Amino acid sequence: MTYPLTELILREKNEIDKIFIQKIIRSTYEFEVYQYVRKLIRKQNPETSDNFIRNSLIELLNIDLEKNRTKLNPVFENDDNLPIYEDYVPNIKILKENYLKNIFWLDYIVAIPTLLRAALDEENPFEKMKNIPNNLLTNDFIKKELGIEYDLDLFRFNCVIQCFLFKDKSGRCDSTNKKMLISDLFYNNHFDKITKKYVKKVFQEEFQKDKNKKTKEEINILKNAIVEKAINSDSITDFIDCLNNGIKKGSVEITIKNPDSIGYNDLINSLFEENNNTIPLKQEKLFILVTGRNENSDILWNQGNHLRDINKIQRAKKIFDKDLLEKYEKMRDECGIYLYRGGDEKCNRHGHSNDLPSYWAFGYHSISEMKENEKDSFMEDYYSKHTRCCGLVTKELSYRKMKKKGKKEGSIGGVNYKSSS
Repeated sequence: MTYPLTELILREKNEIDKIFIQKIIRSTYEFEVYQYVRKLIRKQNPETSDNFIRNSLIELLNIDLEKNRTKLNPVFENDDNLPIYEDYVPNIKILKENYLKNIFWLDYIVAIPTLLRAALDEENPFEKMKNIPNNLLTNDFIKKELGIEYDLDLFRFNCVIQCFLFKDKSGRCDSTNKKMLISDLFYNNHFDKITKKYVKKVFQEEFQKDKNKKTKEEINILKNAIVEKAINSDSITDFIDCLNNGIKKGSVEITIKNPDSIGYNDLINSLFEENNNTIPLKQEKLFILVTGRNENSDILWNQGNHLRDINKIQRAKKIFDKDLLEKYEKMRDECGIYLYRGGDEKCNRHGHSNDLPSYWAFGYHSISEMKENEKDSFMEDYYSKHTRCCGLVTKELSYRKMKKKGKKEGSIGGVNYKSSS
């Protein structure tokens, strides 16, 4: 800073040189404020520094989140095009108490050109220095040396706000192209737009939070409505139609098309309530929610995919009467819980197919889990068919020998093996 400033003062001949000197002083002033604010930010925990910046800006800008937040319309009414608040009132009191009093030496920067002019005077530098008044740093003098035409406190305020908005070097300058990215605070109107943009962003975030809460409330209302409608439907046709077509109100729509859908757990848990025997077609509805099919194995829901939650399956089986339980067991044996791709004859790399389903296809996460829930006869049959998979291969039979033996016998894992030759 000193060298270019000295050169400009020595050659100062016109208004352009004066403007350059003011720019240097203004930039130095702004940078010293940045140094102080950066220290404040660095003192914070890295995990909470963003919150510190946000809270500091909210305090300085007098942002009242409760008073000025955008009021949403009632549920299921459109909230598009609602105005977002963007105005602010500089909190000069907080500025002076929390910031300026800790950088009290800041204003002395603007005296540098005056001191240099006196020191560089060829005739009598000592006399020039003596003639500098003690009360040099008046508001008018500071504004003149900074080259600004608006309120001095507002300039200082803008300096602090800019430091919080652009907290690091990458946000303040482009080192590669040697270009400043921050605005020159000589232009108050321009920086006012930047500040308003930030205020609007804060209220936009609050608006989105409120909108998300409203959307959750709307979804919850429709979820309760669709569950109630499905429970009270007195025909399977109406029940399936309710699940697949759902309910729509405003811009919110909810359907229960599979076990991952919102409302599925509420619906099936309502059907699990043993004391609630007033539900029409309770067992039939539960059967469909578990299997995706009716008693005749016709696909009605969830593309006919079986529920994989063993706990829910066991609870449902306790509610089924004897006849429905037999139909369920028969269907599960015939269709399984998981359908393999590629048809009955095409096995996966483990040797499993629709002809030889694994414990996973029966809805279990492990063989031990399947053993806890199935009859001994079922497990004996499973063991007899899965002699080369599921970790049931005998210890003396290595994978290489198993594959060689499977090719020789024409099968692997109990399914047809077709050689690529």
